[in-house]
Amino acid sequence: MLTVAVALGSNLALGAKLAQPAQSSQDLIRAAARALDARHAGPITAPRLSPLYETAPLRVGAADPGGPFVNAVLIGTTNLPPDQLLARLHAIEASLGRDRRAQPHGSARTIDLDLLLLSDLVIQPPLDAPIDALRLPHPGVLVCPAPPRPAPLRPAPSEPGTTPATRQPRLFVLAPLADLAPNLLIPVIGRTASELAALARAVTPPQTVRRINP
Repeated sequence: MLTVAVALGSNLALGAKLAQPAQSSQDLIRAAARALDARHAGPITAPRLSPLYETAPLRVGAADPGGPFVNAVLIGTTNLPPDQLLARLHAIEASLGRDRRAQPHGSARTIDLDLLLLSDLVIQPPLDAPIDALRLPHPGVLVCPAPPRPAPLRPAPSEPGTTPATRQPRLFVLAPLADLAPNLLIPVIGRTASELAALARAVTPPQTVRRINP
């Protein structure tokens, strides 16, 4: 079995459909965590969900990021290879109202599931690969405000219009990851989740990322 970490985010509530009530972003995070759980036919065994965080949206390109996000991280184990696991994540997104064409990277989203880590597996596609190409570890855990120890094999991939040096550290990913697994060593970058969360917290404006439940 492989250790897996998935980032969950939502800032676009799902309106009522047919007999189903409307769902808030917090509802959608919890629904996604349930869908990921192997006890409910999901791909992840023994999942643990972090506390929830509220995060000011980051603008990426011209897309409107919408209002504040609710973010969390889920850790568990899986026996699926990365491509099959990513396909399952996208299927869960679709089941919770995410249309990747209408809600692309950088825009407001009902639910966003990012594969952060899969044990010590490293996948680095060509530098000109699409932004949504599978990368492991995910760039959200590779970015930090200080040079990594040891140096990465290549710069962490950037979003359109940015460079690795200008990408903001993802405290909304690193803080909940560190809540669950502070001593987890991040492949390629060679630091623990708690070390990277501390580095990100030091350069993140106050109140842009705040924990909203214990």
